[in-house]
Amino acid sequence: MKNKSILLASVLLALLAFFGAARFYQSQQAENMAAQGSVNSEQLVRAHAPVLGPADAKVTIVEFTDPACETCAAFSPLVKGMVEQYPGQVKVVIRYAALHHGADQIVRMLEAARLQKPYWPLLETLYQNQAYWAQNHQADANKVAAIFMHEGVDMTRLAQDMNSPAINAIVQQDEADRQALKVDMTPGLFVNGKPLTEFGVGQFKALVAGEVARSYGQQ
Repeated sequence: MKNKSILLASVLLALLAFFGAARFYQSQQAENMAAQGSVNSEQLVRAHAPVLGPADAKVTIVEFTDPACETCAAFSPLVKGMVEQYPGQVKVVIRYAALHHGADQIVRMLEAARLQKPYWPLLETLYQNQAYWAQNHQADANKVAAIFMHEGVDMTRLAQDMNSPAINAIVQQDEADRQALKVDMTPGLFVNGKPLTEFGVGQFKALVAGEVARSYGQQ
């Protein structure tokens, strides 16, 4: 499952999806998110959400992701890279927007696996092997189970945890917040509550840089 051909196919598909998504994102997602005006901060960051970076960072990037989304996989290194580019100043928060068929089950599995293993390597493993388990916009939970088993996850425990009241609450809250924030395509990105209204690497970097400068008195 981790051979070079699968990884190469995953990278190529992700890059194609990334560039192809830009136009759709600008015409649909951007309109929805820009129309909101102010954003309720509670709807962006919840206590259960995974966080990468220091808790006291003044710049918060919130990404609504779908593990089965090719564009999310392509954009992930850039999003996480902001934590390294601005050490001590930026943190990343992950929320879910399970829009692909079957992705809701993958979210449940990922959250259950998170109770056993560090979260970020698990998410990265899913992205790296996306071409194996997510084909034709459909997620295959059995293949994800094989990946997690290879990573040492106790699948008996995972099967119990993924439908627990705690994970039910996470899934329901993220879905409610996704709808309230009108995130209808992934990735849905916010920086200090400001939505990325024009999709692209340069636009995202500029939004982050602007918030870092504003938050740390560099303007």
